Amino acid sequence: MALLLLTLLILLQLTLISSVEQSYYPPAPFDVKIANQSVYYSAAAACGQESYPKMVVAGPIESFKYLYTLYDQKSDTQGYIGVQSSTSQIWIVYRGTTSYTNWLDDGEIVLTSIDFCDGCKVHYGFKKCYDSTIDQVLSALQTVTKEYPSYQIVVTGHSLGGAIATLVTSRLFQEKYKPLHYSFGSPRVGNKEYSAFVQKTFIGNRVTHYKDMVPHVPYESFGYVHISSEIYEDESHVLHGCVGNDDKTCAEQFSFYQTKPEDHVLYLDLPMNCANATRSH
Repeated sequence: MALLLLTLLILLQLTLISSVEQSYYPPAPFDVKIANQSVYYSAAAACGQESYPKMVVAGPIESFKYLYTLYDQKSDTQGYIGVQSSTSQIWIVYRGTTSYTNWLDDGEIVLTSIDFCDGCKVHYGFKKCYDSTIDQVLSALQTVTKEYPSYQIVVTGHSLGGAIATLVTSRLFQEKYKPLHYSFGSPRVGNKEYSAFVQKTFIGNRVTHYKDMVPHVPYESFGYVHISSEIYEDESHVLHGCVGNDDKTCAEQFSFYQTKPEDHVLYLDLPMNCANATRSH
């Protein structure tokens, strides 16, 4: 009996050690304050391009000044750029899947080459959205960074917006900017070569929530690999740092058939819609 109890205690101790190793608070450079700002900005992007100039973002947002709208009619890519003087930040924000056109963009899953690295291939639909607005981003930054030369650039977005934000961040590093990147519920963006390029270039800060279905697509069998630096939000909204591209203790612990659509529209305990992310004057 004593031997049995000792064995059980050892097994319990090993289980606890394993849990601590696999579920730890996200390490630097992940910043929970910036993540909380990012999720409100990303949700507010759902308000749409006609609302951006006048909307007031809620949450931990102070002194935000809208500057530019990002918009392409053909792909219905939407987003905005502004500055937050209280934190010395320039924000580039992309809207997630909202319209029928966005769903068509999401469905164009063929991998296509992109000039970030040798062998880099990315989702054709996401690249189309990126291509349609990247010149707008670069043009705006030329002006904004002259007026705010010491401000940190942050690129963020939810769902489709997170995928576009990843591609935009990649390009900005090529242009010698050094933005921070925070995405929420992003699908896989490209192949293993692109994922390796991102890992060498910047920290992804890719937030996933519990059983969100979108981070499970497009499938790995189609040649897709997630970027690393996943931050997993569990059922109780506790954040965990993850290891590698598809940590089996984080979002990948669930199969696609176990996922829930409702977990895609709730991040950091915020419903990802316009009404919850904005307030009236």
